[in-house]
Amino acid sequence: IYKEETPYYTITVEGNYTYGFLLEKKIKSFPYNYSIFKHFYPNFSLEFKFIAARIINSEAINLLGNRYEFSENGQLVKEENYDEGWGFSYEQAVRFAQSKYDEDTFKKMRIYKTTENGWKYWSVYTGGVYGDGYGEIEHLKLDAQTGEIISHVVKYVPRYGAIKVLKVIVPDKTKEKR
Repeated sequence: IYKEETPYYTITVEGNYTYGFLLEKKIKSFPYNYSIFKHFYPNFSLEFKFIAARIINSEAINLLGNRYEFSENGQLVKEENYDEGWGFSYEQAVRFAQSKYDEDTFKKMRIYKTTENGWKYWSVYTGGVYGDGYGEIEHLKLDAQTGEIISHVVKYVPRYGAIKVLKVIVPDKTKEKR
């Protein structure tokens, strides 16, 4: 419905008078790529708001900080902390990847929150030769509390067919129940 773009941010508003409106403000702060989301009821009172970080080369997001939900008359009804149990921050995971890889590889990476078998960790993927997720990739898992590498595997991901593990650098601790 509405779009505004500057060198520093992009604002988009989409929606209708039946279901309400979603405002997204994408802050251009490479490599972090933060977005602020606000959803409004059809009467324009705020329904919820939260901050996220857009995954590089993806429309997917990492939810960060607190999410606030409001009733139609403006009362706070729910607050959710997306960072609970994540002592090693998104910014620290990004800086780790930025220091480990060259700029071209870094720009093709994906970094996102994952929970598996009671483990919370940052998944760090190199993006393949062209940034499309195919070819030889590295997949690291960084512990959500400490940033320790709890898995590091080099894989070959074909466009079609089975994934092949080429090298295990750090055996995957997340396969064990925590």
